[in-house]
Amino acid sequence: MLSKISPRLNIKSSLPKHLEALFSSYILWKIQGKPSELNYGEATSTESGELSFTEDELAKLNSYFQCQNLSKENTKHNVLLKAQVEHLQVGCLNIYKACNFKFQDLSKSISAERDGGKRFLKSIIFTSVMDLLDGSIEACDDDFKILAKGFFINDKLNKALVSRQLKVLLTFLIEQSRFNDENKVTHDLVTDITECNSFYKDGPARIIKSFLKDGLHEHIKFEQNTYQASDNKSYADYVARATSYSRIFSPNYLVEEESVNYTQNTEEPNPQYDVNETKISVIPKDIPLNLLLKGVPGTGKSWSIDRILNEYFSMELPVTNTEGQILSRVKRINLHSGSSNSSLMQGVSVSAKENGVVYDEKIGLILDFVLTAIKYPSIPFALVLEEIQENNLNELIGDLIYLIEPSKRAKSYEVNPDCNIFEEVLRVTNQNSKIHYVTIPNLINGDLVEKRLFLPSNLYFFCTSNYRDDKKIIEDNLLRRFDVFEIYPNYEVIKDADVSEFLKQFNELIANKIHDIHSDRFIIGHANWMYVEDKESFSQAFLKLLIEFKDIREIDFEILQEVFGQVKIPFDLDIIEYQDYLSLTKYIQNNCGYSFLND
Repeated sequence: MLSKISPRLNIKSSLPKHLEALFSSYILWKIQGKPSELNYGEATSTESGELSFTEDELAKLNSYFQCQNLSKENTKHNVLLKAQVEHLQVGCLNIYKACNFKFQDLSKSISAERDGGKRFLKSIIFTSVMDLLDGSIEACDDDFKILAKGFFINDKLNKALVSRQLKVLLTFLIEQSRFNDENKVTHDLVTDITECNSFYKDGPARIIKSFLKDGLHEHIKFEQNTYQASDNKSYADYVARATSYSRIFSPNYLVEEESVNYTQNTEEPNPQYDVNETKISVIPKDIPLNLLLKGVPGTGKSWSIDRILNEYFSMELPVTNTEGQILSRVKRINLHSGSSNSSLMQGVSVSAKENGVVYDEKIGLILDFVLTAIKYPSIPFALVLEEIQENNLNELIGDLIYLIEPSKRAKSYEVNPDCNIFEEVLRVTNQNSKIHYVTIPNLINGDLVEKRLFLPSNLYFFCTSNYRDDKKIIEDNLLRRFDVFEIYPNYEVIKDADVSEFLKQFNELIANKIHDIHSDRFIIGHANWMYVEDKESFSQAFLKLLIEFKDIREIDFEILQEVFGQVKIPFDLDIIEYQDYLSLTKYIQNNCGYSFLND
């Protein structure tokens, strides 16, 4: 089945022998009885990757051309045997809408032929354009066979032999194509080409440009290095007819990886998502797929992640789905002791209906976000999990543990975002055995679709963690799958120099004083001290320090007292004379400047 056409306007895939591919596909379709789908060719050598037509195909070709001289040797350079599958798709589907190509081996990715000269056996899926082509060719059958036989035996296609009947049909097919100019702005062919817009150098634009330069278009010609109307009087009416057809029966274009904006030329929005992807920042290679920032509170872990999100995940243009809903590319979840797998991955919801109680499967926050990222593999998504030390991440994300490491992430796949995503994942994993996946359970009986899940390489996991009393912030099997960075206090962001020096000295002394392999978990972050500027604001920050060491870390006061005796306390606060937490806390509270504490 063909669903949507990808314009592929910005990729380099083109097809120099586009007419040869179209006509060759037609001839194979014709001699094989006009099927809806056709496997063709055979492997001459599995090592070299050379293909040839089969003996049956050659026999039928010789019968079609009423000759006996077509052989494996003199037809081995036919474009259907030599071109990459992506290039054949661009020419025969994107430009002429006549047929699509796929590998017979469904496990091969669409990019399998990009490296080296190896070619793999392909299938052709035909559209009803073949029937239109058949009607036009039958009107000039003998002349067409003379034209076609030449390129089947490796001669150059003589475009002068293309009949007017074929030119009219080809003009109709190609006029619905779009092209990108040198600034990567998308234009309709028939409405914009004569306004002297320059083609973008790559991709399908090459085919459109070649078609026009060869004089095959009925209404547009190429002269003096510009595209002009063949006849100004008739051209205006032609444009009006073509534009009306385009608006009523426009091809169902799907944007995959390209930067396309059709809003200037069509009345309807793009059916998948309306976005110029050049406006979406590309994630650089030095940003890990799985990033964990850990450290004491107040060191700027979340702030550091915000910097990454603002730089690489902000959108100048919104990304919307087929229903016009804006897709959030960032999901931020603050984990806590009550977080559960059922709320984050999958669970069961219970509701009362007229006929009784109904149980439905509920997709959790994380699973829903993963499925969205799978639908749009060319757009980066970020899942931010804050405070992961508060729960067992293994239990929370379940099967994602196996898939989360970069080497097991899925790349180079295609899904239709309008279809059932679990069915699409099942299809992709069946076609590509190299994709790592897990099977997730069906929680409600009667759901017959096997639910598989993979993690796409466009989904980034950013986590933050404070320290826990048991010193274990994340399970060992997950820790190995993350790039882990310790975030320490940044004293330079503290505005007051004396306050900055106080905190720096305090942290160095307390870390040395606590004899523990994890002594850095006793230092204090800079966040509460950044804007301290007087005795009152210093006392407010200092009060939090006392509460931290007394109630949370349970450090003996004698240790603190010894440290305080070796640092310079700003704003003339006299804290050395106090001998316990109680008296020092009262003294600091009285200097906080809070009116509700006054007698």
